[in-house]
Amino acid sequence: MRAIKYLLTFLLILSCLKTTARTYYISTGGSLKNKGTKTSPFSFDYLYQKINHAGDTFIVMCGVYKGHHITNVYGRPGKPVIVKSEEWLEAKLVGQREKVEGKRRILWIKGDYSHFSGFEIYDTETDRITSDGSAFYLSSGISLYGKYSKAHSNVIHDVSEGIESWSPAIGSELSWNYVYNVGWQASNGGHGHLAYIQNRKDINIRKTVAYNVGFSNAGEGMHIYTEKGNISNINVLYNFIFRTGTLSKVGRGNRTYIMGGKQEMLNLTCIGNHSYGSMVQIGYDKWWFTKNLIFDDNYITGSIQFKGVEEVKSFKNNTVITNNDFIRIQYKYDRAKQSQDIPIENNTIYKFKGTSQPKVGLQQADKEGRGKGTVRIDLNKTKWGDKNTALVQSPPQRYFLYINQYNPSIANVYVYNPDSLDRYPIKLDGFAKPGDNILIRDVEKIHNVYAQTYQHELSLPMDLTEVALPIGDLPKKNIQHTDKSIGVFVLENLGRAVE
Repeated sequence: MRAIKYLLTFLLILSCLKTTARTYYISTGGSLKNKGTKTSPFSFDYLYQKINHAGDTFIVMCGVYKGHHITNVYGRPGKPVIVKSEEWLEAKLVGQREKVEGKRRILWIKGDYSHFSGFEIYDTETDRITSDGSAFYLSSGISLYGKYSKAHSNVIHDVSEGIESWSPAIGSELSWNYVYNVGWQASNGGHGHLAYIQNRKDINIRKTVAYNVGFSNAGEGMHIYTEKGNISNINVLYNFIFRTGTLSKVGRGNRTYIMGGKQEMLNLTCIGNHSYGSMVQIGYDKWWFTKNLIFDDNYITGSIQFKGVEEVKSFKNNTVITNNDFIRIQYKYDRAKQSQDIPIENNTIYKFKGTSQPKVGLQQADKEGRGKGTVRIDLNKTKWGDKNTALVQSPPQRYFLYINQYNPSIANVYVYNPDSLDRYPIKLDGFAKPGDNILIRDVEKIHNVYAQTYQHELSLPMDLTEVALPIGDLPKKNIQHTDKSIGVFVLENLGRAVE
């Protein structure tokens, strides 16, 4: 009898174990009652169920999926559940006016170890000017809550907040997303961030925000901030944020990155990021909670500001292109003697107008955190002068090519073109071979596609002027394409044509 009991228990456990990964299909005409095959697909709400699909893949077929989707399917360590668009951007998740509890989110990812990719996500709400601070019916784009969840290679636009990752989503990743036309206008100014990130600090598990491109919103750009939560242990890597604040007719700030809040921020790592046109701020006013900061290899067109930064582990190999201060540092009232102790070294600063040296702005804060006036000093007259290179000239022509690790046929290209060439030649080593057919998308109008055959060089069009305008009643007069001095592109390698 005991042997039979053990055998039944073993068979029950064995029946619960998944031995092979499966592929399922979802379509707009699918049903929960179907089998999940291509000819009998599920509906999207199958993903709402809290079911273990470790190692499985869900292919979402082309079409429009309206509503607010809360997904609970989950995977396991080493075996995530994959949910992806059948063709890039052809499965569209579209918000609509409907009664929902709490905040409206078009894609709310609650399942652990669940990865979503390849979707176009947007709201069709047209009322985006409000009398108070609320977003009314406008929904946010992607919200990560699941542990070790990921959202990558999506396009998100015309939402209240672009991409979000909240404290429960430990070990999560937001990467390779393209975010634009975010936010709304209230009486007190523009609201809506391209990215909003929080994390836990008690378990020392890092969260990653990488290779995202964001522009054209009503508020700040990438916002790592909290008042009562946690924002420690975050990696910010190789993102490009530009043209922030352009959707607001009443200013509330348009910093490309603002990282810091009213709680301790430990172990922030910023490497390889790009910023164009505004300030990068690290730390937040009088709260001296930013510690163990790494800020290396970034490419900043604008300026940098430290507010409430207590400890800097590394600040090196950055390129800063400015017509103002290279960096502004607000230091604590009792640390005047240590105001230049930050290890700033091996950076290159280009001041492209005038003849004076790039400057450092030093500001002492009183006990209440209020600044007492900024002292601006030539960089070469500070302790950092002989450790950095300051050039009173325009920066060189330069581009950066980043290949998508999840889909190696996709790449981001960031172009700096101070000579204002109409066509900018680039090499595609490691991404394409001569004879490959390449689709070129300008991120400022990402659905416009240009095709070229790669022959040792690809010629990028820098004289484009068309932009994607926001849906609804937001002001549009300030929305203009960046000039020829900068370009951000998405490349897709189709390979060689079959003869």
